[in-house]
Amino acid sequence: RTHGIWAEPTTFGLKLATWAFELDRDRARLEQAVATAGVGKISGAVGTYAHLPSEIEQYVCDSLGLQVEPASSQ
Repeated sequence: RTHGIWAEPTTFGLKLATWAFELDRDRARLEQAVATAGVGKISGAVGTYAHLPSEIEQYVCDSLGLQVEPASSQ
């Protein structure tokens, strides 16, 4: 019984398919999170580039496989 009524029979293949598609969605979400979370900043304490030019930040972030934060602060 489920939710107060009799459950419907299902197959093991359907159960495996639901798990497989769920894992595929989770993999895609994880890839997207990794791609958007990789951000770097070396533009100074408040993001004003007082110590280094923006080209150096771009070079370092590119070398590390990170994206540059366009508007950074602390």
